Order: sequence, then structure tokens, then C-alpha cells
Amino acid sequence: MKKSLKSINYLLMACVIILAIASLWHRRSARQEETAIPNGNGKTPVENAVTKEDEESGAEVNLVTGPTQKENDPRKQRTKSKQEEDEAIMDEIQLLLDEEGSHEEAVEKALKALPSGNTKVRHAALRVFEWVGGEEAVKALIPLLSENSEVGRDAENVLSHLIQQNIIEETPLMTPTLWYELIHALPNSGNIDQYMVYLVTYPVGQAAPALLELLKSDNEQIRQTALEYFSHIANGEEIADLKQAEAWYVAYQKQQAEQEKKEP
Repeated sequence: MKKSLKSINYLLMACVIILAIASLWHRRSARQEETAIPNGNGKTPVENAVTKEDEESGAEVNLVTGPTQKENDPRKQRTKSKQEEDEAIMDEIQLLLDEEGSHEEAVEKALKALPSGNTKVRHAALRVFEWVGGEEAVKALIPLLSENSEVGRDAENVLSHLIQQNIIEETPLMTPTLWYELIHALPNSGNIDQYMVYLVTYPVGQAAPALLELLKSDNEQIRQTALEYFSHIANGEEIADLKQAEAWYVAYQKQQAEQEKKEP
């Protein structure tokens, strides 16, 4: 009896194996038909499964995995092209900066590159402003101060460097209007004090007109700070408002003119 049951088990196992082989053979034959038999238009069923969108976009078709993007996918090309363009801009800026006599052109290139969305390109532009300086650089840097970003912080560092350098060289760098724009663009009061200190370090003839411009501000904090620093250049004399500050500066100019006349 046990021998008979054992024989039956062997037969059942053999049947299962035969059915599995038959099923596998059937699936294999069906796949060969899909990939090898034309479907009326000279294409196999898998080839016909490629959508019109795939054909128009230039997608390659892999008969096993389906549509894949070509290596020259336009989107990838655009990304690569933009990267190459940015690198070319940075290289050109550096070459102009290294070449004596090309600094003005470097500034023009930096001004055009500054609106770029690429942080590295913008930093390259800031290096030009730091190296060359000048009023155009200041005008470009001031709008960046309000940016809460690495570029904004770097722009402030560059501007601070330029102002300190000009104080040492005793050369005017900024008009009263630019000082007005600078102070109003600073992000916090601590920065305002720092730049006010820079301002009153200049000779009175340069500092006073800028402070008078700031006393016209709609920002009360800036007006009060400007009054404090105007008192500093007025040798500690108390200055209460714009009118008094203007009167002091007129008297100062007359005094300076009289002294110049007395000098041989």
C-alpha cells in the first residue's frame, strides 16, 4: 500500500513538472512572436507600443525595457549648455581681470553677469567689484545688501572693503545720494552704525552733505542716527534737526573759504 502511494506521488510530481515546462515554453514562444513578427506595418507589437510622444521626443526603444531617453535629450542638453555658458562667463571675467587695461571691460561683464541665477557666476562678478572698485561697483553692490543670502553677505563685505580702502586713500567714493541708498538698503541697525562710522571718518566736506541727505529720510531711526553723527562732525555741538544742521554746514563752508583766502 505504501509502495502504491509513493508511485502516485511520483506521478503527480511528474505531471506538475510537465505542466510547468509547457507553460514556460508557451510564454517563451509568445515573447518571440512579439519581438520578431511584424504587425502589418513592419513593426513588432512592442515597437508599435512606442507612443507618438516618444517618437517626437527622439526616445530610443529598448525591446525589453521599453522607451528610454536618448543621451542627447534636449533637456539634458539645455542643462549642460547652461553650465558651459556659466563657466565660459566666469573664465572670461577672470581673463579680463588678469589683463591689465581690461578692468573697465571686466566691470561691464560683471554687471551683465550679476543677475545670473548661478551663485558662482555672481561671486565672480563680486570679485571684479572688489578688485576694481569705483562708483559703478558701489551702485551694483547696494541693491544686493537686502538679499538674505550668501551673495548678499558677500556684497556687504566687498562694499565695506571698498569704503575702508577709500578712507585710507582719502579719495571720495560715493555721492550723498549713494550714501542715502546704502544706509536704507542695510538690513539692520547694527550695520547702519558701522557705515555711519565709516561716513564720518571722511573729511567734513564729504561727510556733511551725505548726512544732510540722510536727515531727509522718512525713516525716523535713520534720521536720529544721522543727527547723532552730524553732532560728531560738528565738534560735539548739539544738532536738533535738519534746518540746524544745514545752518551749521553753511557757516562751516564760509569759515573754510575765509581760511583759504588767508593762506599764502
